[in-house]
Amino acid sequence: MKLTVKSIFFATTITFVGLNFTACTIPPPTPKEEVKKAPAPVLTEEQKHSKYKSAMRIVGAEIKQDMNYQKLDLSTSKLKNWFTDITYKVWDRQISQGQFIDLGLKKFPRHYYEFEVISTGLLSDPTARNANKTTAKH
Repeated sequence: MKLTVKSIFFATTITFVGLNFTACTIPPPTPKEEVKKAPAPVLTEEQKHSKYKSAMRIVGAEIKQDMNYQKLDLSTSKLKNWFTDITYKVWDRQISQGQFIDLGLKKFPRHYYEFEVISTGLLSDPTARNANKTTAKH
């Protein structure tokens, strides 16, 4: 059999057409169904503060059991307000654990362990994951 340009072209065309028909007979892949997640619950400011206080009670109970924990001296209302502010912010994911510890160490430089324990406890609170979504009107 003598190969000519015509016979090569003819064979190539038949092969190409055959492959196209084969591709057409394969059904297209079915798209995967999207798993829809339920929307996160929207909390009021009051609900957020209630959940924060609950999380703080849990952390407080845990640190009472920790023999290595050294109590922070929060003897003034200014220090108590500062502490409440930064613990709320770390719980609500407004600041990171590192930022929380850095802020704490500026006032209490020898209490790294305590700020790590507090922030770890607050960040492990599953109710805080959606806490930054509120219905408060600004």
